[in-house]
Amino acid sequence: SLGAALLVMLAFGLGIASVLLVIAFAARGALDRWRGRLMGAGSRGKQLLGVLLLLVGGLILSGWDRRIEAFALDHLPDWMTRLSTAF
Repeated sequence: SLGAALLVMLAFGLGIASVLLVIAFAARGALDRWRGRLMGAGSRGKQLLGVLLLLVGGLILSGWDRRIEAFALDHLPDWMTRLSTAF
């Protein structure tokens, strides 16, 4: 009946909600403990991305990006070339 179905759905929802709350509280504690390391990794990640952007920009301005692409096309297997140009 409709009442039984609603009762089952309510019980299911409460069960899932309680599990999600436990996971959320556990994750918050873990994130509090790891916050310093995560912030440090984020800072180093930004620096690394900055260096990579400068490197790629230099390769593009100098024309070396085309040479690297030609080398890759000559040496990579055909399936990889097809995969990279399929989308």
